[in-house]
Amino acid sequence: MIKDRILLLTLVLLVNGCYSNKLVTVSSDSQKSLKTINRSVHNKTVQIQLTSGESFTGKSVRVTKDSTSWFDAESESTRHRVVTSNIRSISREHRNTAKGLGYGFLIGAALGALISQTGDEDSYDCSDSEGICFTRPAAAVLGIIVVGPPAGLIGLISGSLTKTTERYEFK
Repeated sequence: MIKDRILLLTLVLLVNGCYSNKLVTVSSDSQKSLKTINRSVHNKTVQIQLTSGESFTGKSVRVTKDSTSWFDAESESTRHRVVTSNIRSISREHRNTAKGLGYGFLIGAALGALISQTGDEDSYDCSDSEGICFTRPAAAVLGIIVVGPPAGLIGLISGSLTKTTERYEFK
């Protein structure tokens, strides 16, 4: 019963841990914020939403205190330029397989160690051993080794299938 709940909780954490939406509120007066945005969206395809409600898909976005410019994502020949105060948000979607792998392995390793420790105290009495008997620490290590890599694979797959959204909102 307890192992089922732990497994379900871990699965939920594993799948939801790979969804990572980031919302950043940006002041157009802050040079640090503008550098962060420019670094994040450099040569990436992004959605640009204006305060008027218009929306564009752009590439090679450049945000300065006064103006924001980008190339049309499809033709890459038409350059658009607007006053930065007219930008509502810039967002981009991407997949993060490495992050999914990392979360998956860590959650899986923790799950393996935890499950291995939830048995009866009597089940670790090796005096009447029939076959293989593990101490609690050995069972924890074995749990990490057995459950960690498959959970990492699940996290890798989940991270490659799910999209992460970074959204920069301007104030």
